[in-house]
Amino acid sequence: MKKLYIVANFGEVYLKGQNISFFEKKLFQSLNLKIKKIKHKIKFDKKSGGSFFIKLSEDITNDEINFLEQSIKNTFGFSNYYKAYFAQDFSMESLEKTVLDFLEDFDFSKKEIQTFGVHTEKVSHNDKLKTQNVNVQIGSAVYNFLEKKFGKIKVDLDNPDFVINIKIRNDKVLVFGTPKQALGGLPTGAIGKNIVLLSGGFDSPVASFLAQKRGLETYFAHFHSVPKTDKRSIEKVKELANELVKFQGFGKLFLVPIIDIQKDIVQNAERRYSILLQRRAFLEIAEQISKQYNLEAQVFTTGDSLGQVASQTLENLVTVSEKLDDHNLILRPLITYDKQEILELAKKINTYKISERPHQDACELFVPDKPETRSVLEKVKEEEKNLDKFLIQKAIDNTEVINLKID
Repeated sequence: MKKLYIVANFGEVYLKGQNISFFEKKLFQSLNLKIKKIKHKIKFDKKSGGSFFIKLSEDITNDEINFLEQSIKNTFGFSNYYKAYFAQDFSMESLEKTVLDFLEDFDFSKKEIQTFGVHTEKVSHNDKLKTQNVNVQIGSAVYNFLEKKFGKIKVDLDNPDFVINIKIRNDKVLVFGTPKQALGGLPTGAIGKNIVLLSGGFDSPVASFLAQKRGLETYFAHFHSVPKTDKRSIEKVKELANELVKFQGFGKLFLVPIIDIQKDIVQNAERRYSILLQRRAFLEIAEQISKQYNLEAQVFTTGDSLGQVASQTLENLVTVSEKLDDHNLILRPLITYDKQEILELAKKINTYKISERPHQDACELFVPDKPETRSVLEKVKEEEKNLDKFLIQKAIDNTEVINLKID
């Protein structure tokens, strides 16, 4: 009987020393949330040496295994994962049978095999299986199997087309192929809570991904000017939020109407400060949403990149940041990224095609001809005194809240 497992290896979680149990618990909770529909087909056998060992039931399907692997891949905190075959005991006969089971099940249709290698790692004091003996005997069995399947085959230990890994531990022997890369980072919620100011563009979704990767449980606030603009930005942001929530399994999207605030700024403040006043209002609203909905967010993330547009000069970033309470942090993960780097990451996280669709952006609705690029905080705060503060709470009261979850 085959003993099949998925082994999911931790990334930097493994380096957390005395706090590792807290991070492991967060990691377990995050993955468990995503795999509810197949929980009856798996068992978390144990965690050991920076890994979760997930035992697969005999009746689990390939689609269910793929779903589990994809869930691990999209869970922050795991560095890599692989399907492993466990030998029944520490005998060479049992190990050879396990390797042959692995070879019989492996899908060779996706790759042409001309060279192979067997890599044995021993992390135990067990003397029943010696590394050199394993490499020779198992290497011979693998060679015979592949030669029958492909004809001419060669051994290449440096850069083989196909690798069989054997890991000998104190309590088990594992056989597996090349590990698949996961996202790394820290588990959701391990560091704190976060609200992302999410637009329909390229930058803020990428900034959100990077913030989530550092263990921030993330919620989303989108500021729109409907009916002055059409609803395409809202539909885009819903799609973006649903794409980003896959990494943590849950969340909320706050759709905040700001047209009255924008009109107030245009009518009662110097036009050159309009974008800065809007951005300060966004942060104030986000903080109030956190309090009103008991989100306990201490981090507020934007897609700012230093010098990319007029509102992102050093002086203007400082002016906007000042609006936050002293105990809160404005996080700008993209601060040193250039646009091409942002676009490449957007493609990797599947937000690029959504973001590239045209829409009317709320911030661009009342852009001044000559925006201020070197703002003075005191001057901006003086302009702010001319604005109607009751419009902030009005926008919050009229905010639509959408609960997000993965299927």
